[in-house]
Amino acid sequence: MIPLAAVYYCVVVAHHASIAPHAARLGQLLVAVVAGAASVSVLNDITDREEDALAGKTNAITEASMWLKVAALATPTAVGVAMFAVWRHDPPVIAIYAASWLMFLLYSLPPVRLKRRGVVGVAADAFGASLFPALLAAVLASRALRVPVDMWFIIGVILWSGGYGGRGILLHQLADRENDLRSGVPTFAVRHRPEMIAKLSRRVVFPLELAGLLILLIRVASLAPLLALTVYLLLTWLRWHRWGRPVSLVRGDSDSRMTLQEYYNVFLPMALLTASAWHRLGLVVVALHVVVFPLAVATTTGETFLLLTRACRKLPLIRT
Repeated sequence: MIPLAAVYYCVVVAHHASIAPHAARLGQLLVAVVAGAASVSVLNDITDREEDALAGKTNAITEASMWLKVAALATPTAVGVAMFAVWRHDPPVIAIYAASWLMFLLYSLPPVRLKRRGVVGVAADAFGASLFPALLAAVLASRALRVPVDMWFIIGVILWSGGYGGRGILLHQLADRENDLRSGVPTFAVRHRPEMIAKLSRRVVFPLELAGLLILLIRVASLAPLLALTVYLLLTWLRWHRWGRPVSLVRGDSDSRMTLQEYYNVFLPMALLTASAWHRLGLVVVALHVVVFPLAVATTTGETFLLLTRACRKLPLIRT
């Protein structure tokens, strides 16, 4: 969710505009994407019931009453339909949003159920959960600014969100690999060895993501995201050096974090907001972002403070 807001901020900052007067479209984006995510979560639980039972995995929807299942699925779907109505006069926006929902449906629903079809399932999830929502963010930001859609921006968004979304679903499938093996679900992670998936991520998926990120940062043309990237890399090194906490591309163990995820969730959006803070109501937008997405910012701030405090205690000049 936060990386989508970052894409929206990227477009606004690239046009040297204030985010505050154009926040309505951002609100529409967040509502629409939350509706889609909630709907697909319920749909996945419903369609995964038998497989989860075979794997001995808890499924929240299993014990729910029929009325609760209907409400859980119907409510976000109704919100999604409402967003289609809001955007009914903008065919490109409608098409992008519809494509995201279509990918969700094809991924989960039988008889197609792309989840069971290897690399096609990986692509469907990456497109539905990341690529199309990121495209939606870029187009909505352009609509809010009343400027033509920047095709270089679109290319950057496609590469970046496709790569990041691909790594996200590969990480999820790797984490769930043992369950899928027990239940006989032939996901991409089940069909291929983890070493092969790591190689694919390292040689193909992640380079595409980096290429897209580079294009976006070039189009933004601000030093703030680059400075934020430097701080993120330094913090990541300190975590590894002090706490032995690594980062990885797709490894699913609990001790590592996915490379650049924290940059997308905290450092990049905060850098973009800071770069536009001098505009009208810029500081208000920064505060609203922290209120809407408090956990990521609070976690990073707390860990940074702890690391710096422990590092300072080891400096000879301030020992007691």
